Parts: sequence; C-alpha cells; structure tokens
Amino acid sequence: MKQGKKFDLIFTNPPWGKKLTQSYRQQYSALYGFGSNVDTTSLFLGASLAILQDAGTLGFLVQEALFNILAFKHIRRRILKKQIVRLVDYGKAFDGLVTKAYALILHNHPPAVTTQVECRHSGTTHYRVQESFKNNPNGIFDFWSNEADAQVIDRLYSTTHTTLHGKARWALGIVTGNNKKHCKEYQSPGYIPLYKGSDITKQGLKDPSTFVASDLKSFQQVAPLTLYQAPEKLIYRFISSDLCFYYDNQQRFILNSANLLIPHDLGISPKQLTCLLNSEILNWLFKKLCATHKVLRGDLELLPIHTDYFKEYSHFSEATYLQYLQLTKANNGTFRIKT
Repeated sequence: MKQGKKFDLIFTNPPWGKKLTQSYRQQYSALYGFGSNVDTTSLFLGASLAILQDAGTLGFLVQEALFNILAFKHIRRRILKKQIVRLVDYGKAFDGLVTKAYALILHNHPPAVTTQVECRHSGTTHYRVQESFKNNPNGIFDFWSNEADAQVIDRLYSTTHTTLHGKARWALGIVTGNNKKHCKEYQSPGYIPLYKGSDITKQGLKDPSTFVASDLKSFQQVAPLTLYQAPEKLIYRFISSDLCFYYDNQQRFILNSANLLIPHDLGISPKQLTCLLNSEILNWLFKKLCATHKVLRGDLELLPIHTDYFKEYSHFSEATYLQYLQLTKANNGTFRIKT
C-alpha cells in the first residue's frame, strides 16, 4: 500500500482479543491514541480510521464487550465522534463463539445533533438519536434500548445522584479451591456456614447449606476477615442478570458465588442502599446498560444512587421511588417519563 493512500470503504472482522506484547501495545496505542490498555479490536479500528477517507464508510463485526464493557470506553468515545449509521446484533454468528457478534457501521465525519442510528436487535428495528448514547455512563452503546427507554435512562442520570465509585470497600466471596473436598452440606463442630449466591433473595436469606472449617487459612482465596465481619455490609449474587442484595449485620461469611460491599460516605445507611439496589427501576437500568449475567463491581459503580430520595421519604417503597423520579411503570414492565 502506498503511503498516504486512503479508502472509501473498509469492512472487516478484526481479530478479537489477540494477545500483544506491552511494547506493541504502547507503540500502536500511541500511534492511534487509544491509551495503553487496548486490544486488537481497538488497534484495528484506529488503523482503519487513519486510512479512511473523510467521507468514507467503515463497518466492523466485533465482540459484544466493545459495546458496554468499561475497558472499551475510550474506543466508544472515539466512535461517538463519527456518524453512526447502524448497530446490529448478529447473535452467535460463528460456531464456537462464547459471545455475541455485534456490527457497527459509521461514516467518517461528525454526527449532527439529530443524527438517528438504526438499531437492529432480537429481530426488531428501531431508531435512536446518537446523542443519547453520549449521556450513558462510559458511552455504553445500549442499542437494544429504544428511544423511550433512553429518555428514562437520561432521567435517572439527570436526577441528582451519587455513585458507589470510591465510596465502598469491595470483596469477593471465599474461594476454597476445591468445594467437594472442603465443603459439607451439614454443620459439625469446628465448621461455619458459608452463604452462596443462590441463598440470597430479595425476600431474605435462605438457611445455609454449605459449611467449611472455621480455619480459613488453607483456602485458595480469602478476603481480609474484617470485611466479612464488618458490623454492616451488603452481600449480593455474583452470577446473575438481576440485582439481588441482602443487608447483613450478622458478620456472615460468603462463598465466591456471592460478593460483598461496605459503603461509606454515601449519606444513607447500608440498609437504605440495599433497598435502592433491589428496586425494580435500578434492576431495569442494570439490565438495559450492562446486559450481562455477572454483577461486576465496575457496573455497580456506574449506577445512580439517589440519596436525596430519603430526604423526602423516610421509608422505601417502589411507588414513592418512582414518584420521586417522576416515572411510571407500564403493565409490560417498562418504565416511562411521567406526563
């Protein structure tokens, strides 16, 4: 290829997640401006934009993580500076894929404020104003959400709120290294209960069905005991597409299918935070933005925590929380701006 040659059309399926040495990462990320923590998808996009005509068109078939995972926020911000034409969900397009394949098509020029993006997902097509993606935390491309959903999301983030980022201590549940060897289904002398993710429900905590020796030193991974034994903490399901939290003030221990957090400096109590995180509207938001089967710390730190709600209402209820946000819930489970 001659130096300086530009192309009108670039359509490709770049290699996903190919491992590169740190020196290559630094070299190419500096060349294309994607920062140091990039994968081959980001580098291929940067290289493609560098040789695309100003009015050219680019199409990429990429892993779904690019659309919503924190590590790809910089590439999403770059994409949002271009006019996005279409976003498409192709599902598991190839044999052996463990992730969905998403496509994006863009024109290499800035978008207008009113630019509409064609969104194809689950056999349906709708249109979103491109500007609405900018309002999402980290520029998440939640193209599976329609325009009305985007308005609700904007309402949740435009209402005064804080987040858990920098305002909580986090810990994983205990990793024994061999559950068959170390875990019992009944309690015996010298054994303590471990609560699994499936033991945590929004109605309460199930009786434990897993017990391990109280001496935890032999296990593969154990957080500092002070975290498990905190006077107050939240424990939650880790493998789940739904937020499911429990307020614990009994210093319970958890298995690695559950995680914990200890909030600080939020201005509300841990019990009040539990109510918000278990609410229908924040569960709806989590599913719309994250679309994942794991409850990750990074995703929880994106959620808006409306602490001022408790300045108006001393006790939590779904009805008053929606009233505070000026939202309504439809019979089909969707939420809309109150008119």
